[in-house]
Amino acid sequence: MKLTVFCGSRFGNKESYKFIAQTLGKYMAQEEIELVYGGSESGIMGVFSQTLLENNGKVTGIYPTGLFDSELPNTNVTTFIPTETIDERKVLLFEQGDAVLIFPGGLGTLEEFSQLLSWMAIDLTAKKPIGILDIGGYYEGLKTLLETFAKEEFMDAKWLDYVFFSNNPLELVDLLRAEVSETQLLIEEAN
Repeated sequence: MKLTVFCGSRFGNKESYKFIAQTLGKYMAQEEIELVYGGSESGIMGVFSQTLLENNGKVTGIYPTGLFDSELPNTNVTTFIPTETIDERKVLLFEQGDAVLIFPGGLGTLEEFSQLLSWMAIDLTAKKPIGILDIGGYYEGLKTLLETFAKEEFMDAKWLDYVFFSNNPLELVDLLRAEVSETQLLIEEAN
């Protein structure tokens, strides 16, 4: 399985974010789950990729060359895909992963999640499970907002079935893997 992870190029203000990224990275390497991510060596992105690589995991980095002054690309990954624009990067991030994990992050992480869910709703990209790692209630407001969108009928409630919130990172990855396996099985049965 390939897991696209949206996360920050910063570390955040809690040491636990780094520790959880390292724990997840080791688990993904052990379980042979390939990381697909934004290609930076900075912040949580760098922690994820470096941890997987140190544990013989596979990493695909997708990076918009020449866009950021404050972060550097990590070209020492299994597969490095340079892009010319941030939009091209997002399309590839959406396409490359079988599932998506949203780690605590900032505006870029929120934008990537929102765009992915929106594109799924209008059939611009494949439907896939999205896991939101809600460490310490970080994304509780987002969960409430999505439920409000559905309740007020600005979003079809069926899209909530693709989004899974959890504060347990390993259980969330296992849940995403099970969702991907179930979807693949249904596709095989249909053929």
